[in-house]
Amino acid sequence: MKEKMKYTFKIREEGKEDIEKEGMSFKRILKSLVELNPKWTGWIAYKNKKDRYVKHNILKGKKVCEVL
Repeated sequence: MKEKMKYTFKIREEGKEDIEKEGMSFKRILKSLVELNPKWTGWIAYKNKKDRYVKHNILKGKKVCEVL
């Protein structure tokens, strides 16, 4: 029996439309995107296990920390 993926990620690449992709973790989704294009730029959003909305900005394959 195939297990259901834990999270549904909303992925937006710079200059393209949104994509929804299922996966078990943020790191695996990021790795799958960066393997195809090491300079991938965009953002990844999902709802975590504590039911909070999380958004990560990615610039040239690396996670960017924004200081407010």
